[in-house]
Amino acid sequence: MRALRITGYIRIVMALVASVVSGQAALAFPADTYAPSSVLADGKWVKVSVSETGMHLITRQQLGAWGFSNPDNVRIYGYGATPISDVLLQGNYVDDLPLVQSAVTSKGIVFYAVGPVRKIMRTSSTLEHERNPYTQLGYYFLTEAPHVEPRAIETGGVPAEIGDTSCMELLVHEQELSSPGGTGQLMVGEDFNHTRSRSFPFTLTDRVPESRVYITCSFVAKAISSSTVSMSANGTDFSVGSADRIDAVNNAEHYGNMATTTKNFIPDANALNVKVTYNCSGSVSLASLNYLRVMYERRLQMPSGGVLDFQTPSASVAVGGVSGGAVSGIRVWDVTDPAKITMMEHSSYCAWRNLYSGIRHYAVWSESSPMPKPEFVANVSNQNLHALGNADMVIFAPRAYMAAAGRLADIHRNDAVDPMQVHVIDIESVFNEFGSGSFDPGALRRCLKMFYDRGVAQQPSLRYALMLGKGTFDNRGITGVGRSLASPMPLWVSAQSLQESNSYSTDDYFAFLEDGSGQRPGYDLLSIAVGRIPCTSAQEAEKVVDKIESYLRDMPRSDWRNRVLMLADDGNQGVHMDQTELMESSIRMNDGGEKLLFDKVYIDAYAWQNGSYPQARADFYRLLNSGAMLWTYIGHGSATALCGDNMITYTDINTQFYLRRIPFCYAATCSFLRWDNDVRSAAETLMFTDDGGFIGCISALRPVYISANGDLSKAFGTELSSLDGSSNYYAMGEVYRRAKNRLTNDTNRLRFVFMGDPALRTVLPSRNVVLESVNGETVTADAQITLKAREKLTLSGSVRDLDGSVMADFNGQISATLYDADYSTTSRGRGKDGKEVTFDQHGSLLFMAGGEVKGGRFTMSVTMPSDIADNFRPASLNLYAHSTESGDSRDASGLCRDLYVFGFDETAADDLVPPVIHSMLVNQESFSSGDDVNETPMVIARLSDDVGLNLSSSGVGHQMSLTVDGRTTYFDVAQFFTPDAVASAGAMSGSVAYQLPALSAGSHSLRLRVWDTAGNYAEETVDVNVVPGLAPRIFDVYTDTNPAYDAANFYVSHNRPDQRMSVTVTVYNLLGQPVWSGESTGRSDMFTSTPLTWDLTDNAGRRVNRGIYLYRATIQTAEGLHDTASRKIAVAAPR
Repeated sequence: MRALRITGYIRIVMALVASVVSGQAALAFPADTYAPSSVLADGKWVKVSVSETGMHLITRQQLGAWGFSNPDNVRIYGYGATPISDVLLQGNYVDDLPLVQSAVTSKGIVFYAVGPVRKIMRTSSTLEHERNPYTQLGYYFLTEAPHVEPRAIETGGVPAEIGDTSCMELLVHEQELSSPGGTGQLMVGEDFNHTRSRSFPFTLTDRVPESRVYITCSFVAKAISSSTVSMSANGTDFSVGSADRIDAVNNAEHYGNMATTTKNFIPDANALNVKVTYNCSGSVSLASLNYLRVMYERRLQMPSGGVLDFQTPSASVAVGGVSGGAVSGIRVWDVTDPAKITMMEHSSYCAWRNLYSGIRHYAVWSESSPMPKPEFVANVSNQNLHALGNADMVIFAPRAYMAAAGRLADIHRNDAVDPMQVHVIDIESVFNEFGSGSFDPGALRRCLKMFYDRGVAQQPSLRYALMLGKGTFDNRGITGVGRSLASPMPLWVSAQSLQESNSYSTDDYFAFLEDGSGQRPGYDLLSIAVGRIPCTSAQEAEKVVDKIESYLRDMPRSDWRNRVLMLADDGNQGVHMDQTELMESSIRMNDGGEKLLFDKVYIDAYAWQNGSYPQARADFYRLLNSGAMLWTYIGHGSATALCGDNMITYTDINTQFYLRRIPFCYAATCSFLRWDNDVRSAAETLMFTDDGGFIGCISALRPVYISANGDLSKAFGTELSSLDGSSNYYAMGEVYRRAKNRLTNDTNRLRFVFMGDPALRTVLPSRNVVLESVNGETVTADAQITLKAREKLTLSGSVRDLDGSVMADFNGQISATLYDADYSTTSRGRGKDGKEVTFDQHGSLLFMAGGEVKGGRFTMSVTMPSDIADNFRPASLNLYAHSTESGDSRDASGLCRDLYVFGFDETAADDLVPPVIHSMLVNQESFSSGDDVNETPMVIARLSDDVGLNLSSSGVGHQMSLTVDGRTTYFDVAQFFTPDAVASAGAMSGSVAYQLPALSAGSHSLRLRVWDTAGNYAEETVDVNVVPGLAPRIFDVYTDTNPAYDAANFYVSHNRPDQRMSVTVTVYNLLGQPVWSGESTGRSDMFTSTPLTWDLTDNAGRRVNRGIYLYRATIQTAEGLHDTASRKIAVAAPR
């Protein structure tokens, strides 16, 4: 991450300019810009390719082979490899596939094609070449359409007697072989690191005698010392000057420097041999030729074979080398605009004068001229994206991922909160209809522009777009990175390629849909929310949709859904903590932010030990595992880790994020989401972690600036807690869009991307739980209700709908979790660039209670613990309710901060009855003291008290604790307590599931001590024998139906509670032949694995016959330890 000073005044002014974050008044092209139907909708179509720019011939033999009988009836459509501009202007917009002008000759059809490389005359004496960065071929489409009038080639110009007889010609040598830094559009050619000199031959056809030749060399190098590039031509050495010098590079984020130098001389022959030499005495990591250009003055002479293709600023031109009757067969096409060709009338001297001024581009040819021939690509099925109606969302996917895309579309079509119209579109059809067949991200953007513009006039309006598939910097598949993807998705990449700070990719390009957008991306508003799921296979696409379905349907219904976990780095004068605090404030400023509970892990507030912050690490993973709707991180990062100091390492990414409660991630850090390379980033790894990770992520794919990150984080916080017109929270893609639109003149924001489904809402409930009274006293901010130690409380309240009314039809369960008074912590300011930062946190856990909601109202009784903080500041009561009625998935949450925890209830009745430890097990329900266990066993205990269990950590000596061998005591046991959903009146019961750290081999004693709210305690001790490498044990394998009629779910119970296990079930017939096998990997639901479902079909997809089958279940730990058990199942005829 980089530090950048940004003038505060400018920031304020620009923020005011961009205050309307929902976007400026929509600017749309006129409705008639878009054809109502694509030309591809009807008829037979063939796709062909060209590899170069110029005149092309489709022979009659080719037409016959492709199924066309009459060249006069064949029409050509498209615009080849003409680059699609990044700037959306009606003047440069091309809709659908335009009809190409062509000529039918005795040999076939002649037309001018645009290939991937074009020569462009910049000035009257300068030619350059331009390469399309997204395709290596140009594509055109052929159809038989006698009813379509060919586009006439109008005549222009007038015959002339004389004219210029020479022009500037350009020869180019360029090989696209590798990318210097795996970023940007630049590809370089031959390696000069190991071969320091190379020669390149050129032929200067029809060069004007004694004229100068200009040789331009573009070269890229990265060396620890400065170097030079020298050239010679036909034995003539050119002097080496400052322009030939390439500066040293000593920065890993700088991939090389480029030198472009031009030499000139007058050769004595038309055979030119250019020698390039790289000179460096230091260590070299990159030295490659970018290109060689040779420019010379050429006589305008019709070649003996081929076409004369040239550009000139002269109005009058004369072409030599044509005599007698051959002149009449010469055709001169003005192809300055390949989409609007005119034919020049010329004289018997083959001379003409153009009535248009400026640089013109001509192609001079005859029927006998040899021309390149297009290559057959494919027959194209009819399609008609132009005829699709408006949509709320568009999902683009390669054909291989269409099934997964369709499933995701159905999720949004059937969404209870925001049912949408969704189009699922195969990207190949978009390339054909909006990009003339090229793999160009501009085609996808043009398609989105059409839907967006149409939505301006008629609902629904386009709001979301999802790119289902991974892209890389190498859209053309030149490198191994680009070729590694079987089904790639286009990715916009910057032209800058040599510095990580200014070379990047972004999907914001697809969201810039206002007229004129694309010219200044730092200022452009995002018109829609765009996300990407960078899957690399159909299996990954299906799994991520499974994950989204599970997130919406199966996530635990508890108070993690309104929690935010905030992690902040140390160093940099405390700026990461300051920005996290500012983001929290911006979240709280809106009504939607008042119900969020914040847990903070600011690592600088913890003790530094042996190169890390062990307690910060323990707290972070404990809080992450307990669940958070949102996880935020601000600090340093990379593509493989977050935060230094061993907080989140690459090993952690692959081992510590198997979660039951999946967060959304916002990470204001460098390169964490570098998704445009073949090496999977840490963020991508977490996205594709089946049983954990996160559900989506906003982060950067390149280095980003600290101060600008703070602006985005603040904007993100503001939009996260904003509510839409229906009082629902926005989908996360919309939060991202609105946050970015708060920032203008900010190119830093372009490096942040959205990974995930942009239309997905988090599990944060929009409905509210309101605490109305405590012991009959109405809760208000002014009342300052105080909760005293050992006081018995009666909490009453209601569940409210989006309009604030009590939900009389809501019946279910409610949980209430009270945290002690807020307190302030000051960080330690460690290191030379550290700074002490004071911040507030909620207090420690005091109680957890459950109750029932009936008719939208609840009342529950709890008893305060005896140990509370002596701190008169607001406490936090977190409330969560969910319906328990079948088919009702509604839930609600709330956070009451109008309560204070202080003092002692002097009237509290004596309580001399200790709590009860009903059971204390280790790893398994059948545990007996002294049993063998693995190195990291889990202690599981059932607890209760007739008044209340003490969960507080405020008092000294009264914490729930677990002691090993009488020496090591763990006081955080209460953090792993789960209360029963509904306890009996005035009582408290629940379970503890505490995972011990690794124990040494041999016997150990474990003592659990539990306290109640009156200071009474109970304890229980068991012994275990730790056996390193102990294999897991299966206690039972069973199905939920036997016999099975339509399907069977297999369950495995074992002694590895809450651990990640691989479960395999194989079904055999009575001959011992395998019939079906299924496998899943995930965290066990305590003693039982996630079920595997058999649909009663064999491995070929055929339903099995009725009869008796054997099934064998195998469980395996991450260490490879396993156990196996077998049972029988009967399969009956379907019911």
